[in-house]
Amino acid sequence: MGIVAELTLKGNELLLTDSLEAVPEIELSVEEDTAGESGLPIFYFWATGRDFDDFEAALAEDESVSEYTLLERLEDRRMYRVHCSRTSFYDAYRESAATFLGITASHRGWAMNMRFPTRESLFQYRKVFENTGVSFVLHRLYTDTEDPGKCYGLTDKQRDTLLLAHEKGYFSQPRETTLKALARELGISSQATSARLQRGIDTLVTATLVDASPVRDPG
Repeated sequence: MGIVAELTLKGNELLLTDSLEAVPEIELSVEEDTAGESGLPIFYFWATGRDFDDFEAALAEDESVSEYTLLERLEDRRMYRVHCSRTSFYDAYRESAATFLGITASHRGWAMNMRFPTRESLFQYRKVFENTGVSFVLHRLYTDTEDPGKCYGLTDKQRDTLLLAHEKGYFSQPRETTLKALARELGISSQATSARLQRGIDTLVTATLVDASPVRDPG
């Protein structure tokens, strides 16, 4: 039975802090996160607000950003892929076996909705921030008993994407659909769809083959 925590992190050591403080009108909504071959985090997110040009200039100067790519441009929002230059506290998240259910960010901090396998893993994650200058505020904590499929740590978006890919024959040989077609149906970019599939599959492998002990509802 998982533990869901709603929390906010704020501090100069967090990723993208310089960019968000430089353009306080911008708010981010993370669609997917993954890691590159080097283990450094990669984020796919929508940016809303004004002054996108200023935000991109800030990204180019942000020391926590290795490179960024504009993936989609709409009238009121833009989607970016950002390769980070350092892990910040991303390693702590992975070591705690947590799953991001939702992430938004602004100059006010990073608001996170996270699922932890146990209370102990949450406490371990929180302990990482002690004496770092990063504010950790826990707003809500509750037991996750919604969907037995979530015992493997999949987010709703990952689960829906994997199911759609399965239903449309993306995993068939030969494939019966394309990544571009899946992305069109999901309403996101092909790159974000690929990252979501990759992260979902990695989460399933970790829960079923690596750990060999998925968190289950004892009831």
